[in-house]
Amino acid sequence: WRDHKNIPGLVRAFSILKENYKMDLQLVLGGENTHQYKDIDKAIVESCVKSDIMQTGFIPDNVLPILYSGAEATVIPSFVEGFGLHAIESIMCGTPVVGSKTTSLPEVVGDLAIYFDPHDPEDIAKKIKRVLEDSIFKKIVFEKRQKLAQKYSWKNCAIKTLEIYKNTQNEKKKKNK
Repeated sequence: WRDHKNIPGLVRAFSILKENYKMDLQLVLGGENTHQYKDIDKAIVESCVKSDIMQTGFIPDNVLPILYSGAEATVIPSFVEGFGLHAIESIMCGTPVVGSKTTSLPEVVGDLAIYFDPHDPEDIAKKIKRVLEDSIFKKIVFEKRQKLAQKYSWKNCAIKTLEIYKNTQNEKKKKNK
């Protein structure tokens, strides 16, 4: 876990869901915790709902689809996020995503996720609650997931990468003439 992942903010939002909205949930935190990020440990220890927070440690790739499929939602509270492959993986398993609007997620998954301000645990909690209670949104995500899969398939990635290489090669040839 790294600081930019905003796990303490997620823990605070989870506490709001449990205390203010009386939602019967568990929070599963995946990823290796090296305990070098004291803010995460502190947020969990100080949470009044810490008994409902599970830390799995490292999750092998072959186990991820099982966890995504069993989850009610995947929450990505990061301040900064590279591509967001885990959002696509979650959606492909039919699990809706609730994510930070300050990351690449809006560009990558578009309207197949609900977005929040990662600096506002109350907003995070409200958006998670909305997704958990919105059966129509869940159905839309499930129905549109194949279109997302086609957009980000490895075959399309290879084709586009090859096009870039060819275009680069053609540009070099033009310059050398």
